[in-house]
Amino acid sequence: MVSWSSFNRDPLSNRNYTFWEWFYQAMKLTKEHLRGPWKEGYINGFISKLDSQRHLEKCPLGTFLLRFSDNFIGGITIAWLAEDKTGKKQIWNLQPFSAKDFQIRGLAERINDLPQLHILYPDIPKQNAFSRFMTQTTHHTGTLNDGYVPHEIRMVYDTKEMSGVAVCNENPQTPQPDGIESPIMSPHNAVGSTTGDGTNYMDMDQYDLQELPGIGMDYNADNVFELNDINLSNFLVEAAMNFSNNPSMSVASNMNGNISNMDSST
Repeated sequence: MVSWSSFNRDPLSNRNYTFWEWFYQAMKLTKEHLRGPWKEGYINGFISKLDSQRHLEKCPLGTFLLRFSDNFIGGITIAWLAEDKTGKKQIWNLQPFSAKDFQIRGLAERINDLPQLHILYPDIPKQNAFSRFMTQTTHHTGTLNDGYVPHEIRMVYDTKEMSGVAVCNENPQTPQPDGIESPIMSPHNAVGSTTGDGTNYMDMDQYDLQELPGIGMDYNADNVFELNDINLSNFLVEAAMNFSNNPSMSVASNMNGNISNMDSST
């Protein structure tokens, strides 16, 4: 049996942060830098590293997906299927991007920089998915009036440091109270949808992040749960209901186990 304080106060196993700190930073990163792709369902998000490998290994080379890092708080990584030097298929995981990285160069531009990425899982050409979100100039022509040659920032990865994985080599469970298999959580459940009943969702723009249920708040310590029986979406809804008297918080109805509707201004 696990109490709310175990999620909100106690660090996760082999980590120096709590589940809610990890979850909060993932939501914050999404709201500030990934709003468009998230709303379109292009970010799988809350899927474990092991599950992402299982999905990608059946796909054509160059297929990739975006998921929140298991071990890097407030980071999102790109996992993709490629071949190693021997021609063997491997799943590669790029070093996670943080909010600071996206302040320098956006997600769409970074994906465009990597010719190894072709298809967003399951079958969307990357240009179809991300070209609309590109806001930075990617090509300059001519020279400036003062005679300087223009330059630009482009992302590359160090092939010398790359090591593909056929099996998960870090904690395979994306930090969440939901048993061994992690559900897919994005507006359209882009991979392996596990819910179709009208459960509730939280609109990130309905309240400030500091007012999210469980963020810096105490849950009813008498409310305990069996760890493997918890569904994250239902858990969030139940947590939110405990703060239903707070006028700044509300839980919308009829959600597919997702966090969506991030359309209104912050």
